[in-house]
This record gives sequence, structure tokens and C-alpha cells, in this order.
Amino acid sequence: MTLNLQTPEKKSHRGPETLSVHSMFYTIQGEGPFSGHPAYFIRLAGCNLQCPQCDTEYTQGRQDWAIAAIASKVRSDAPTHCKLVVLTGGEPFRQDLTLLIPALCNAGYTVQIETNGSLGPSEDFFRENRHRLAAGTLAIMCSPKAGGVNQIIQDMLHFQLVGGYKYLIDAGIPCDEDGLPLQALGHPCAPRLWRPTLAGHFSSARIWLSPVDTGNEEDNSLNVAKATTLAMKHGYRLSLQIHKLIGVA
Repeated sequence: MTLNLQTPEKKSHRGPETLSVHSMFYTIQGEGPFSGHPAYFIRLAGCNLQCPQCDTEYTQGRQDWAIAAIASKVRSDAPTHCKLVVLTGGEPFRQDLTLLIPALCNAGYTVQIETNGSLGPSEDFFRENRHRLAAGTLAIMCSPKAGGVNQIIQDMLHFQLVGGYKYLIDAGIPCDEDGLPLQALGHPCAPRLWRPTLAGHFSSARIWLSPVDTGNEEDNSLNVAKATTLAMKHGYRLSLQIHKLIGVA
């Protein structure tokens, strides 16, 4: 696996009228609760973390896009039957999504945000979008990469407004007694990778395990086997990267 050398970037403090976008494209959502759904991806540029084993390009070729222009491109590029838009990165919450979410949701799209959880939206964002989170027209999938998760995202978890958590499984990385890894993609974390409390308001069925793709067939087979075993033992959901299995972006 090639070492990720993309420079980490701090949270952007410019307004929500424009966003730095790496790429936009129509594909199949390959992971998590919407796995298998046709989806339009908006890959936002930049990430606040630099995970050594990250295999995603999110820096080169970035452009600034006005919110109206993004919404217009989604409508023109996505087939009419496609009603899922995925905001990914990089780290989407590095930028202000206040105007983008209503622009997409009000146009009839369900929006899924894929985040590493280390940055969170503002309290205003939470308040203004709580009804969308509750209705399922806005979903947040958190894949922790550090030892902590932003408090606003934890608050959403408490009110059952986070769609779920995705953990990357590498056969070479040990897991704790809860079956979740101590580290993800080589990013340092202390004392271990953050995990939700599996009691009361949170169910193990809302945790997805995704085998790491190292680019090596033998290693990948070990990762799939470990993720499968952990899912069966702890009641988690197995999430294969089906977009890679079928050869789409």
C-alpha cells in the first residue's frame, strides 16, 4: 500500500457559500447501510488527518464550487432514479455544510455524510438538521480514525441520529475484547481507537466492519476473514467494498 503523503489541513473558517471540491461522480455506494444503492458522490477536498494507509486521493485538482452550481451538477449528472448523494472526502466536516445540506435535501435527495468523527458540525447545524436526521433524509456514517470523536457527533449518537459507525479491520492490528480495532489506517491514537458504548441507546447492529484493502490479495483475504469472524462473534455487520469488487470508482 502506498504511503499517504497528502498534507493535513485545518478546519476551514470561510463561509458556506462555496466549497472546495475534489471530484463529483455517479457510482454505486459500496459500504455501510446504503451499500448497493446507486449514488452521486461529492468528494470534498482536504482532510484534517493524515492516515498513512489511506488509499484515497482528495487533494489534487480541487476547485471551488458555489452551492447552487453543485446542486445543479448533481441534478444534471445523476439519473432521475438516483436519490442518494454521498458527501465524502477527505473530511466533509472540515468545511461548512450549512447551505449544501438543505440545497440537496430540498431537491429530494437523501444525503449521507461520511466522516472520521474528529471534527463535527456546529450546534446550529445540529439544530437545523435534526428533523432531517430523524426522518432519515440526512444520515451520518462515522469511521473513527483517532482516539476521540467530536462531542456534537456523540450527542447525535445519544439521540440515535447517527446512522452508524464503520471500523476498518486489518488482520495485523489487534482488537480489544469488544471486537473493535485499536488503530485504523496507521493513524496514531491513544489510548486506543474511539468506540461507542454498546449499551442502552446503541446497538452492535449499527456497527459495520470493513476489511482494509491493502492492494495485496493474500493480505486482503486475511482481512476479510478477520472481519467476518468478528462480525459473527459480536453481532456487527460486515461491509465489503463492493464498488471495488465490481470495478467502479
